[in-house]
Amino acid sequence: MGRKLLCMVMTVLLVCLCAGCGPQDKTAASGRQVTDALGRTVTVPAAPQRVVALSTSLVDLTAAVQGDLMGRSSVRAADASVPKGYEDVPEMGPVYSVNMEKVLAVQPDLVLVSATQQSKLVPVLEQNGIAVLALKTKTYDEVRHTLDLLGTVYGHQAEARDALQSMEQRLTQIKGALPAEKPRIAILHATAKSVTLELPHSIAGSTADILGLPNIAAEVTEQTGADMETVPLSLEFLTAQNPDILFVTSMGKADQIEARLQEDLAANPAWSNLKAVQTGRVYILPENLFLLSPGVHYPDAAAYMAEKAFPGLSL
Repeated sequence: MGRKLLCMVMTVLLVCLCAGCGPQDKTAASGRQVTDALGRTVTVPAAPQRVVALSTSLVDLTAAVQGDLMGRSSVRAADASVPKGYEDVPEMGPVYSVNMEKVLAVQPDLVLVSATQQSKLVPVLEQNGIAVLALKTKTYDEVRHTLDLLGTVYGHQAEARDALQSMEQRLTQIKGALPAEKPRIAILHATAKSVTLELPHSIAGSTADILGLPNIAAEVTEQTGADMETVPLSLEFLTAQNPDILFVTSMGKADQIEARLQEDLAANPAWSNLKAVQTGRVYILPENLFLLSPGVHYPDAAAYMAEKAFPGLSL
């Protein structure tokens, strides 16, 4: 009886001990909770080991915090190059056509997607039991926030701080070199189908805001949603505002873009009367800095725009 009683007591103690430790272990293993750009509270692994990034900008920001990847988005030759050290990471397909079979095959414990381009992938990944963060990298503030968040997710806060500090120092240097008087600008976005006016929430708009360049779209922004990037272009509005400089971002083949500009704008007499057109201050902005998010290269975008806005300035 004594031996049986002792065994029963030991069993009860063992069960209680496991019950006490169980929840703590489960909580530690479940990781940390973070809020993504869609406002979702997501539990991510405490130390993610198999991360997949499905947009070029998120690959760049992951590289900035020195995070490991098991899969990444494919990159076109015209786009920004793959960060050094990530060339051999398996490709999961382009941003707009992700190969979900490849993603699932690497058995990720966390997937990073673009909140603006890939939000439809979120439920698919969640149904497969995979943690997914939808993130934004369009404006400079979004890049800063996402960089900080990735530093937290990977446990690489120091690397994230270093990257942020490097960007801030470079931008401070650029802004310090600018004259006090700044030209008024407009930013047009041309595709083969239409020409629109870019708002401050676009990449080029955010860059102009960093430099303090007065953007004629500012008053239009007050009448639109905070996340709107473009609105239909009114040549009447453009003529009335008559900016000093026209910046143009484009998506598509150069000949098609040129045809669209000729058809929508150049053929109209009002276009030739614009101050920017008459003075030859119409600048095409490069895709790798202004069509795709420049990420940690935002200072490069700022330097490029500043040198166009202020001839003779070398940054």
